[in-house]
Amino acid sequence: MNTKELMRSIIEVLNSLKKPQALALVCLGFSSGMPFLLSGATLGFWMRDAGASLTTIAFFSWVSLLYGVKILWAPFLEAWRIPLLSKALGQTRALMLLAQIFIFLTILLMGWVGPTPQSNLAGSIFADPQTHLFVFALIVSFLVFSSATLGIAIDSWRVELTHSHHDEALNPSLVSLGARLGILMTSAIILVIAKRWGWPLSVEIIAFAMIIGILGVFLAPRLQINHKENTKDYEIGFLNRIKEPFTQLSKSYAGHIWIIFLIIALYRLPDYLIGPIVTPMYQDTGLDYDMIAGMRASIGLWASLIGLGLASLSLLTLGLFPTMIIGALAGPASNLMFAWMAQSNGSSDVFALSLIVDNLSNSIADTSAVAFLTRLCDKGFAITQYSLLISIESFLGKTLKGFMGWTVDKLQESLSLFDSYSVFFIATAIMALPILLFCIWAQKLGIFKPNTQCQTIRN
Repeated sequence: MNTKELMRSIIEVLNSLKKPQALALVCLGFSSGMPFLLSGATLGFWMRDAGASLTTIAFFSWVSLLYGVKILWAPFLEAWRIPLLSKALGQTRALMLLAQIFIFLTILLMGWVGPTPQSNLAGSIFADPQTHLFVFALIVSFLVFSSATLGIAIDSWRVELTHSHHDEALNPSLVSLGARLGILMTSAIILVIAKRWGWPLSVEIIAFAMIIGILGVFLAPRLQINHKENTKDYEIGFLNRIKEPFTQLSKSYAGHIWIIFLIIALYRLPDYLIGPIVTPMYQDTGLDYDMIAGMRASIGLWASLIGLGLASLSLLTLGLFPTMIIGALAGPASNLMFAWMAQSNGSSDVFALSLIVDNLSNSIADTSAVAFLTRLCDKGFAITQYSLLISIESFLGKTLKGFMGWTVDKLQESLSLFDSYSVFFIATAIMALPILLFCIWAQKLGIFKPNTQCQTIRN
């Protein structure tokens, strides 16, 4: 891209930022990011504080498997019309609104039922694990289900909104920006509240931040994409509901669909695997809640914003394939930093550097992955196709991560706790190497080139 084309692209991006849909993308991204850690890393923080083992925390993370099987209900969302809401708001906006209401109510319920610190186990779910722990798992599972449904609707709306190379670069970054701000609420601000007033109250307070995403629904323009109507010819069973979108995707990338699936499944795998382990490691190293929250809200947030900016710039100037390679190299860097952090005896400097690398690298990797998935989708089948691709991306990682706590606990039979953490993080970083070869192979096959068959709107 020459200087003149670059300037034209920057001007078009700046003009796009003035539109209401840009703010809507950020607000909706915020609401999608809010529940994510409440069923993952922050939940692990909460459970570790209540005395749970790494094995228990990691096994509990299996509730997030619902993110990896959203394809099971996404085809029905393609056809379902919510009474009154779908007519008033449109299909995808109605889904976004309903899902966010369920998320808000479920987070409130989590705060009411959830565990209390180990020093006050009376009334905690851990005081009677056979009953309360099961109920709590069901509540968290419904949170994940509602969050996954919200993700389906937001992804569908964002894919439908993507019409140009600039949209492909900008829209994922805006959603990721909002998601990072939402994650900030449940990774930093919640810790400050929890330290002073306890976990249950902090979770209930945080729930009200979902109002931001609900406002985003009304900022989002209604799109005129022709989806399959809920008529008798579409009521033909689950397999046929996904057959046409899958067939269309397979035809568009004839003979290469399995290399695409391999890239999708492995690209973010190292990050998924360390999910249940990172925050317990923070606590075991003795880091203070206020320090963790302060650094996440300052240098961590700035590193995320810089990463999003670099990813968008790379997509605009270098293209999708180079950005995917950069993301594949950058993503595992955070795993190596956590391996160092485990040996740092709670050093605030090492923690700060780890946060910078983690947020910077994951912002680049996440944005490039989303841009890749968006390019693959047909707008007429956005809900089903994107959900299929996301399910492929997350199912393997979310299945395997449930065993990671047990893995670290087993390593402690021959290593110290912190040596076990280090070996684990280094091993997960090494797992990222094959993805580079798959990406290079896909580039030679022409998979990263824009596919005009996947950019049409069906009648």
